Amino acid sequence: MSTAFGNIAGVTDPLSHRSQLDEFQFPADVLSLRSRGRLGPYPIKGESDDSELLKEKGRSRLLLELAWEALSNQDIRELVRAMMKRIKSATNSDGVCIFVVGPKENELDVYALDCQLATNTFKKTSQSPFADTIATHVLRTGKRWAGAREQVYATFPNEPPLTKKFGAGCMLPLSCHRRIVGALGLVRGMHRPYSDEFYSLNGVSTKVALALENALAYREISELKDKLAQEKLYLEQEIRSELKFDQIVGDSPALRQVLELVETVAPNDSTVLLLGETGTGKELIARAIHDHSRRKDPSSPPTSPLLSVSARTISSRCLLAYL
Repeated sequence: MSTAFGNIAGVTDPLSHRSQLDEFQFPADVLSLRSRGRLGPYPIKGESDDSELLKEKGRSRLLLELAWEALSNQDIRELVRAMMKRIKSATNSDGVCIFVVGPKENELDVYALDCQLATNTFKKTSQSPFADTIATHVLRTGKRWAGAREQVYATFPNEPPLTKKFGAGCMLPLSCHRRIVGALGLVRGMHRPYSDEFYSLNGVSTKVALALENALAYREISELKDKLAQEKLYLEQEIRSELKFDQIVGDSPALRQVLELVETVAPNDSTVLLLGETGTGKELIARAIHDHSRRKDPSSPPTSPLLSVSARTISSRCLLAYL
């Protein structure tokens, strides 16, 4: 037989040659290989390797999606909702909840995403942390928890009533920069525990904690910015109520005398000549007179804007025309 295997002994050789080969003394390692060949093919680990590769790709994809949501959403409510949807889909969970430490002491903001059939119900509530509950245990100790329905009530007697679809659940602390900002809870209806998935869930909790800390910092900065704007408005109103001049700030006797003169001449339609050196505030006084005159009040026409003209750039005739 003339084939590609023709040169391989024991495949296409005649029986006479086989008997000679049997008499030949092979080394021990060759005999071991021959005996293994009779037992069957070597086991192939390709399928398990492929499944692990798919799991690793899924973990990496989820982390990238969470990072993208953290960059795209600055409002904490929208951020939490988007991240919970990503986590629910990637972990095959039936429900997701996130506990966030609220701005007030002893208060938790609870975000829950309950997925029944094809609908997603998202809601937010605020509650005080109760003793002997899963959330309180995770937030205080910083340790993760996983278990079934029976283990919940045996370990945490004050846990609120669980839904009928609770088969297995877990909760992980959301810690960032050595402080806990919240907790992540996952629920499944089937009795498939999360204990085998802690490796990937730890990375997820770290990403969620970083995103929450950034969102909380953004909210705090926005609140401080709004508070600063309100205080600025309050101070401006106080200045107007005391001096009635929003662009002139001062409390010296000389300045008060000048402002009293402004209040005296502003209601009259007379020409006012302001004298002073450069930088003494002549234009500010002129604007104060205009702002307190009838020309500024739209309810008493005719109104006219204040025109500021530099006397250095015009001739004496044009200056007299303006006056």
